[in-house]
Amino acid sequence: MATSTLSDQSPTPEGHAEPEQLIAELVSSFQDTAESVIPRFLGQMPRMYFQDTDHDTQLSHLKAIVAAQSADRPLDMTLTSEDGSIWTTIRTDDRPGVLAEVVKNLPMDFSLRAAKVHTSLDGNLVLDTFEFGEPRPFDPEDPRQREKLEATIEYAKAECPDWTPEQIHAHFDNCAVDYVNTLTPLRIAHHYTLFQKVAGTDGTLVEIEPESNPDESRITVVFGNARTRTSVERCATLLARHGVSINRAYLDLIKDPSHGVVTYVGFVVQGPDKKAIDPESTLWQTVRKDLTRVKWVHYDVLEKITENPELHIGLTEITLGLSHLIHKVLNPRAPFEFTLERIKNCAWANLPLSMAVALLFKKRFDPRGPMDDATFDAECAKLTSEIDRTASSETSRTVLLTMLDAVRHVLRTNYHVHGRFGFAVRLDPEFLRNDDRPALPYGVFFVHGRGFDGFHVRFQDIARGGLRVVMPRSEAQHGREAERLYDEVYGLAFAQQLKNKDIPEGGAKAAILLEPGAGIDRCVKAFVNSLLDLITPEPETRNQIVDLSGLDELIYLGPDENITPDHIEWVVRRAALRGYPLPTAFMSSKPGAGINHKVYGVTSEGVNVFLDVALNAVGIDPRKQPFTVKITGGPDGDVAGNMIRILHRDYGDNARVIAIGDGSGCAEDPDGFDTGELMRLFEEALPIASYDRS
Repeated sequence: MATSTLSDQSPTPEGHAEPEQLIAELVSSFQDTAESVIPRFLGQMPRMYFQDTDHDTQLSHLKAIVAAQSADRPLDMTLTSEDGSIWTTIRTDDRPGVLAEVVKNLPMDFSLRAAKVHTSLDGNLVLDTFEFGEPRPFDPEDPRQREKLEATIEYAKAECPDWTPEQIHAHFDNCAVDYVNTLTPLRIAHHYTLFQKVAGTDGTLVEIEPESNPDESRITVVFGNARTRTSVERCATLLARHGVSINRAYLDLIKDPSHGVVTYVGFVVQGPDKKAIDPESTLWQTVRKDLTRVKWVHYDVLEKITENPELHIGLTEITLGLSHLIHKVLNPRAPFEFTLERIKNCAWANLPLSMAVALLFKKRFDPRGPMDDATFDAECAKLTSEIDRTASSETSRTVLLTMLDAVRHVLRTNYHVHGRFGFAVRLDPEFLRNDDRPALPYGVFFVHGRGFDGFHVRFQDIARGGLRVVMPRSEAQHGREAERLYDEVYGLAFAQQLKNKDIPEGGAKAAILLEPGAGIDRCVKAFVNSLLDLITPEPETRNQIVDLSGLDELIYLGPDENITPDHIEWVVRRAALRGYPLPTAFMSSKPGAGINHKVYGVTSEGVNVFLDVALNAVGIDPRKQPFTVKITGGPDGDVAGNMIRILHRDYGDNARVIAIGDGSGCAEDPDGFDTGELMRLFEEALPIASYDRS
């Protein structure tokens, strides 16, 4: 059978047009479309689009639009640069909320460094440009950038005389090329004012100002140390929830050398009525409050208010926080019936009732007029009857009544504190008492926040204990850790209380349980700052808190698992900033002060004394006879790591470590692990999973 090759084929197969004809038809089609599209594009895209977008990028956008229109394809596409560092979405959908959806689908494996969103004047075209990777720094040798620097210095001489040329130079050194080239001296100067207020903090600043278009407003949200991608997504989600349309959006970063980075998220918007937002309106007061909190709000809260726009963000946060709290009460009674997910589902399935509990909580602790005991008791009785009558199931009834009981046992909350980082309560310890927790602590604090839950338990007024962070790697592991979180803190605090029986300090412990993927720095800061909300005597904060305990409380922390020297220093600085009376005592083991337990192995030295006595008591002289050891805790940990070091120091080869288990895994060697390799792991702060068997 004969076969044909490419060279055998006719240059113009039957039914196919000549190449020249196809080219002519395509050119004609593209030209006709371009002649229609380009004038409309130039007339409808806002002036700022052309200021923000270079000529080559404008051509790229037009090519894509013309090609789609020529092929009668919808304008819904994503363009990526060859190296994947720039993503551009072109769309016609401009409803509130669509920007949040677009950002949510951006890649997670690159850091977002800049974003620009422009909507055509008729609202029929939206161009979103997202840039990933490290921003190119300001280059004073570049003529264009140098010109902007000099223009800003001249502007400051007239408008901002306190902003010196030296300060301007230093500020520009922290900026990126695109930022410098795009913004006007006026906008750069204004951003510097905001930078000064946020730099060195983890706070959020929100402002609104008029735009040149009288029907638009500009909202600027400035974050200290925030993830850029989630910052844009969260802000866009909240604006959509309030019916605010985003016509333009910007993301810019400025380095804060001593602290991290300051993130600017700007939106040019219109209210639900397609008009500018009145800064005195109730709408703006609500939007501003929500945006101030957005960095710290749990994702579940944002998800729920997106599903149900009628929900109040604060009441939803209370409901979620109480759900996480009562899990520690109900789960020990019936682990399969009262999982955290089932508890939350019961709350969401009975929204009128759970919101009523949350509203009662809010009113009880409203500093503008707290609910008195008699009124509170009467409202509790009414709500109890309503729950008994209308709860959707017996499980839901138990959940809701336990939430109400939790409110009864709250003595203090930071819910009404402006700028709070989490949702915190000081509890009557009786609420968490059961047969397995018979001893009653002196005080219990619970904090719920974005990506974490945490407890602090102490058994005397003056008590010290470590703060640890538990970091599960999977949802399944997190579920198990969540079930035992309070029991772990309670047990460790009680053990510390027994250990401290001969000294004035009582026993305490604190633990933060992170959700998989949550940022440890953010969660540690949120937990600690929320504790400070409840214990600082600083007048402004105290005026926002209703205290039913009548106690002035001091907390003394120490570093435990996953707490770094940077965390220690931040905790002390934050305590001083918040007006805590003994900031240096708030956290022990500070660099340059006190005794660092990780460095000196204080706890491990004590354990070793007990080990020595115990071995001799059973007839083993550890300095002359071999013995084996199994350790729970990794070589990167404070106690276990130092124990490995001390065993080698005091007993040499007589001590054989044959098994180690930590959060990364477990290992066993009947002949004993290589001591040199264990010491390497200890010195490099690596877990047992990093053990090199070679």
